[in-house]
Amino acid sequence: MGSAIVIEIVSDKNHMNQPNFQTMSQTELRAYVLANREDTEAFYALADRLKSKPGRKLSESDLERIPEILTEIKQLGN
Repeated sequence: MGSAIVIEIVSDKNHMNQPNFQTMSQTELRAYVLANREDTEAFYALADRLKSKPGRKLSESDLERIPEILTEIKQLGN
């Protein structure tokens, strides 16, 4: 049986029951974004976190593959 992901919910004046993206692990945040695709705040929180991590930079061949990668992502979403 797989492990469960627990998401902490915080409440403030502007965002009732808004998840606390700061306390989520990258795996939890990614799972939340996939389950709540309309939550642009969560998407940008994940994008910022990924962008801030050191890692592999895109090569010119990666950039050429962007249309192909986007097509694959769209197919996975259907």
